[in-house]
Amino acid sequence: MAAHKSKLPKGIRLRGSRYYWSKQVNGQRLYGSSIDLTQAITQMATAKVADTSAQTNITLQQAVEQVEANIEATLAYNTYRAALTMHKIILSHINPTMILSDINTQTLDDFIRQLKIEGKKPSYINQALIHISRLYTTGLDYGWIDKKPTIHWLKNPNKKIRFFTVEEEHQLLSNLSQPYQNIIAILLDTGLRVNELLTLQPDNINLTKKQITLWHTKTNSTRTVPLTDRAEQLLKQALPDLYKDIRYSRLLYYFNKAKAASGLKADTACTIHTCRHTCASRLIQNNIPVPIIQRWLGHSSISTTMRYSHLTDDELLEAVDVLNKIN
Repeated sequence: MAAHKSKLPKGIRLRGSRYYWSKQVNGQRLYGSSIDLTQAITQMATAKVADTSAQTNITLQQAVEQVEANIEATLAYNTYRAALTMHKIILSHINPTMILSDINTQTLDDFIRQLKIEGKKPSYINQALIHISRLYTTGLDYGWIDKKPTIHWLKNPNKKIRFFTVEEEHQLLSNLSQPYQNIIAILLDTGLRVNELLTLQPDNINLTKKQITLWHTKTNSTRTVPLTDRAEQLLKQALPDLYKDIRYSRLLYYFNKAKAASGLKADTACTIHTCRHTCASRLIQNNIPVPIIQRWLGHSSISTTMRYSHLTDDELLEAVDVLNKIN
């Protein structure tokens, strides 16, 4: 069991599932990390100035390499690969040899400006900034930097969330062959991300409790998702191999075929991820509290879940009756 942060030895911090340590020796900052607390304590106790890891001028490239080493075993494969792709974008726009502590707000503003010139959307730019923020969080953990620079996040224009109607769901499923039909049905009922389902292992599933437990998620946290009767039966049928042999590219191919056959080919907002939106939309339209939906979907911020709140705006018309009665 992980130690509580307040009980950790001096110089050690717990972030996610990893213990970070740093200490000062002869005016030089030494650092390291481990997923095991005992090992982290030993590393810190035996670290010497001669250690090759003792670097006071960490470059952006070195920071990226350390982050990639840290997340490789803790994030889902597709999420990890997406992080690698975004790191390449960052390194192609910001000099990799720059010292991490020298990359300031002006540097980041220039980075944002370049991406805007290239026509990148605010959501894309913010994703890049999230990965830069992670670099600085790691820098703080290791003692490379004293503070993060200010990041000017872009406002994302609110978009109407696309979700499937019951009729559209029936059309899509009827136009899908197995096992793709079952995969889409499970995504609709659980709100899982595609990679979360495709990398699911038997020990993630508890049929007795009718739930899935995900230990490695996009937000690097553990999440429990309850199963509908349909999802339970479909997963039970798929055991023990589940969907480990299904590649995302093949799933996407058959989904797009079914989408075209269902008359939705021209609808660019209709994607596999719409299954996740559909699950969330159905929950909120049936008055499930937003904090519960946040936990269900594994959103790190409740503001992400609040994107669905407009779906219950009809309740505002009922609320106004309270004021009418007063007048």
